[in-house]
Amino acid sequence: MNKIARKIIRISITSFFIIVILALILYFGLWIYTTISVPNELKEQYNKNIELNISNDQYQLLWFTLTENKNYGFKWQPFFIEYFFRENKDNLNSYISFLIINSNEKYRKIYRIQNWNIEYGLSRYIKKENDYKKCLNIILSNGYMGNEIYGIVNGYEYYFNNNIEKASNEELVSLGLLIISPTRYSIGGNHSKNKIKEILENFEK
Repeated sequence: MNKIARKIIRISITSFFIIVILALILYFGLWIYTTISVPNELKEQYNKNIELNISNDQYQLLWFTLTENKNYGFKWQPFFIEYFFRENKDNLNSYISFLIINSNEKYRKIYRIQNWNIEYGLSRYIKKENDYKKCLNIILSNGYMGNEIYGIVNGYEYYFNNNIEKASNEELVSLGLLIISPTRYSIGGNHSKNKIKEILENFEK
């Protein structure tokens, strides 16, 4: 191997390592930037204690309705992957950050435009806290239920004219489906009925 070939190889290897180091610096720089960008008021809103008058089995049924997974848990992914797959139902933390930010008038108008850093910083903060029941409570308490109704408690009162602690499993699943898509899974619709039956059958397996 002549000198020119060795020099080219040496330059290529050096360049490769420089690119890797720069990429790592950029990655961790963005990680730190998004972490420190989350306002304390949003963290405080997440940390509010919200409890629903339903059983632990019903909590698990609602988690299964939203995630198709019987076990509580998030799939860990680097935040740059979450950016491209933030609609993945397995990553409910992204959905929770949407609910928290969108329920705050200060951030509503600039959500996903100027404050992507807040979204992903808050998502990682929530995942770090690792409290799945709290995450689920936030979704159930803030999710849109159609007809300008927010939250499963208000949704149950509106659609079934009763208190949430009286809800049957079928009714809870129907409300969970509303959170996923109030237009696709309308209360009493055939598509909703078929999906409720499918969820309950799979949950019992």
